[in-house]
Amino acid sequence: MIRGSREAGAPRNISRVMFCSEECREQGLADFHKQECEILPALASFSDDAPTTLVFRILMKLTFPRLKELLPILKHEEETLPPEKRGFNEDGIYDAEDFRVIYHLCTNKHQLSSLSILGTCTVAFVVTKILIASKKYFVDGHGNPISPSEEDIALVGGTLVRILMAVDTNSFCLKELQVSYNRNRDVCKTDVGMKLCSTLSLLNHSCNPSVYSSTGSGTSTSRAIRFIPAGQEVTTCYGITYYDLEKSERWGRLKEYHFTCCCEACENNWPRKGELPSKLLMKCLGCSKPVSCSSGKCTKCDKDEGGSGNGDGSNLRKRNQEIGKQISDAMKNYHHVRNSERFLDRNDEKDIEVISKVIELMDKYVVLPCKFYYDAQQALQIYYNRERKFTYVTSGSENMLSNYYWAPLP
Repeated sequence: MIRGSREAGAPRNISRVMFCSEECREQGLADFHKQECEILPALASFSDDAPTTLVFRILMKLTFPRLKELLPILKHEEETLPPEKRGFNEDGIYDAEDFRVIYHLCTNKHQLSSLSILGTCTVAFVVTKILIASKKYFVDGHGNPISPSEEDIALVGGTLVRILMAVDTNSFCLKELQVSYNRNRDVCKTDVGMKLCSTLSLLNHSCNPSVYSSTGSGTSTSRAIRFIPAGQEVTTCYGITYYDLEKSERWGRLKEYHFTCCCEACENNWPRKGELPSKLLMKCLGCSKPVSCSSGKCTKCDKDEGGSGNGDGSNLRKRNQEIGKQISDAMKNYHHVRNSERFLDRNDEKDIEVISKVIELMDKYVVLPCKFYYDAQQALQIYYNRERKFTYVTSGSENMLSNYYWAPLP
C-alpha cells in the first residue's frame, strides 16, 4: 500500500490515509478525499462501532441537491413496487453504483432492538452535524454553501439512519491478500476496511456456499466452488462455513442477520474440517445409498432387484462402477496437480480444469461431506486468490488468521 505524501494539491492531513495504489491515490485526491480530509478524525472516532466514513462517502458522492430530487421518487417506489422490483433504474438495469440500489437494500429495521435503533440515530445525528460543520455538503445546484433548513436536516438525518442500517446489513469486510516470500508462497487475508456490495449482498447465505466471493479492492466477484445445476440457487457465505465452526456457533454468529440457516450442512449437522471423513463413498445411482467406488455393489438395490427377478442388479452395479472409475481417475489427476511444484508457484488453466472436474463429480455422485471435497474447494480458492491483487510480505510478518496452504496430500 502507498502512504500519501504532501505534494502539490494534496490536503494537509494526507498522512492519515493509506491508499492501495498510485491509481487509487490519484482517484481519491481528485474525488472524495478532498471533501473528507479535514473531518476524518471526527469520522474515525465512530468507525469501530458504525460505518461512518463509508456512509459519509455515499452521501457526498450523491450530493445534497440530487438527494432532494431523488428521495420522493425512491419513497414512491417503496410504496408501490414489490421488493423484487425495487432498485432498478428507468432502463430496467440494476446498477450497483446507483444510490437507489443502496436505498432499497434490506435494513432489518423491524428486527432491531430499541437500543440498536437509538444507537443508529445517535450516529446519524453526529454525522449530520459534521456535514453541516464541513460546509461542503449543504450546497445549492451551483455548489455554493447554504444554511440548511430544519426540513433539510431532517431529510438528511432520516436518510442517514436508513443507509446506516442498510450498510450494516449488507456490507462485507474489505480484505487484503498477502503473499509471503517463503517457498510455499503462503497466502493469507487481513481485514482492512468495509465494503458495500449491493449486488453480492442479494445472495443468500449457506454454510456450504456454491460461490467464493472476492471482496478486495476494485470490483467484487463471485466464482463457483461447487457444481451448480441449472435452476439451483446461487449462495454465498456470510463469513461462516460449516468446516470452521459447529452448527450452534454458526447460528449464534448469524443472529445479527435475523435468520436461521437451513442449508444442507446445518440440516445434516456436517462436522468441522478436523472431523471430516477421509473415506470416499459414492452414492448409488439407484437409491443414493453409500457404495464403494470400486465395487459399485449396493446391498439394498441388489436385494430389491433380486426379489423382483428382472436381473437388473448387475447392470446397476456396472453403472456404479463406471462412475466410480471416473471419480478415481479424477482424484489421481487432482493429486498430481495438488502436489506439483507448478501449483505452489503459479496458476495454470489446465490445473483449474482438473480441480473443477473432481469437484463436479463429487457434487454429483459422492456422499458429502468428506475431507477430499473440502481440500479440492480450498485448492480452487487458492487459484482464485492468485488472480487478484496482493501485497508481498516478509515471512513471519503476515497475518496468519487465514492461511490457505497446507501440507501436500499423501
